[in-house]
Amino acid sequence: KERGMKMIVIEPRFSHAAAKANEWIPVRPGKDVAMILALCKQLIDNNTIDTGFLTTYTNATQLVGADGLILKGADGKPQVWDEASKSAKAYDDATATAALKGGFDVGGKACRTAFQVLIDSMKDITPESAAEISGVPAARIKSLAKEIADAARIGSTMVIDGQSIRYRPVVAYTFRGLAAKEFGVQNSRAAL
Repeated sequence: KERGMKMIVIEPRFSHAAAKANEWIPVRPGKDVAMILALCKQLIDNNTIDTGFLTTYTNATQLVGADGLILKGADGKPQVWDEASKSAKAYDDATATAALKGGFDVGGKACRTAFQVLIDSMKDITPESAAEISGVPAARIKSLAKEIADAARIGSTMVIDGQSIRYRPVVAYTFRGLAAKEFGVQNSRAAL
């Protein structure tokens, strides 16, 4: 913070961390995840996501069948939809250009990318519905999503020891309050 970091604390009580923050956003106890998912949906809807990171370093491109399970090839490897060949390929196939979003037919079975499953699961989440649940105003949810996207500097890189790496100076840090309740791990995962 002494070097210019902006700190926003989102929690029900005005804690020591909130007292030292640039802004405290009070949220109803146990309802943080509604606001977090609305933030996520805003970032996705506004196309302010790091597509390169998602396709390279996560399982977001892996295909999920109608049964909710990752689609696997005959070799047992998870499958992705290759944009170039318009077919399913192993996730580690170096020639594949994996789709991040969409639904596809693979061998007569309907499937979607894992990222598309996430998007579809949040279709009814709006800043307004999250505001009703969490107590955080819809306008603040929208502006916070924009702040996060701007601060993340998506597309920026920096060079350390001759290596170009992504420069994303934004972090979501979760404490016990978010995690120490039913579905706490999922709440923390949503924030991250």
